[in-house]
Amino acid sequence: MIVILTTIESIMFDEIFKNGYRRSGKSFNDSIFNVISDNVIKTNPAKLLYKLAIIIKPQGTNEELFDIMTKLNELETNLEKWKLSKVEQCDDLLDRYKERKVLIKK
Repeated sequence: MIVILTTIESIMFDEIFKNGYRRSGKSFNDSIFNVISDNVIKTNPAKLLYKLAIIIKPQGTNEELFDIMTKLNELETNLEKWKLSKVEQCDDLLDRYKERKVLIKK
C-alpha cells in the first residue's frame, strides 16, 4: 500500500498556480508570481518590513518599497530581527530610518 501525504498548502498552491506548470508538471514557470524584486532580503520579519515601508511611503512603487525594506533591514539590530513582530514595536527602528534619511540629505 502506498500512502501519499499532501498538505493543504500544497493543494492550495497547485490549485492557485496550476497554470505555472509546464511539460506535464516537470517544470514550473515562476514568472507568474507578482514579486516586488528578484533580489533577496535575508530577514525574518519580511512582512513587518513591508508594513513599515508602506507606513513610510504609502504610495510608493514596488521598487521604492523594496529599497526602503532593504534600508530598514540594514538598520535593524540582530536582536530586533528576532524580536520585532508588530508595527507598534518598531518606533526605534523607524526613528533610526528617519535620522539616517536626514543625515543623507545634509
